[in-house]
Amino acid sequence: VAARERDGYEVVHAAGMAIELNRDIGRVEPERLLDFAAAELAGQSFDLVFVSCTNLRTADAITPLEERFDVPVVTSNAASMRAALDLLGLEGAGALRPYCGTRRHGRGAGGADDRVARGGRAR
Repeated sequence: VAARERDGYEVVHAAGMAIELNRDIGRVEPERLLDFAAAELAGQSFDLVFVSCTNLRTADAITPLEERFDVPVVTSNAASMRAALDLLGLEGAGALRPYCGTRRHGRGAGGADDRVARGGRAR
């Protein structure tokens, strides 16, 4: 959280699922992640959701989260995939794009990701 705030982002909420074992993180169903986010973000105002943890199965949760909260959703895996696609010059990489989030977002003052709600694995 402190690193994001040093980068100029306002983190409005941070929460973890308190799952310690890596194999248990990988067993979290997308529906459970959606329920967790809904409970944690109820009543919050935010412009983007960031879900951290590369072992969390987020590919099937991105679109439902975006639809539920009507904001872009960025996950550790999606950010890594986007960076790889961009590095390779494959912006329109067809079948992979839905797993990288469907909503575009901006950066910097006034951009959609200036205020971030963060969920995922507890530190």
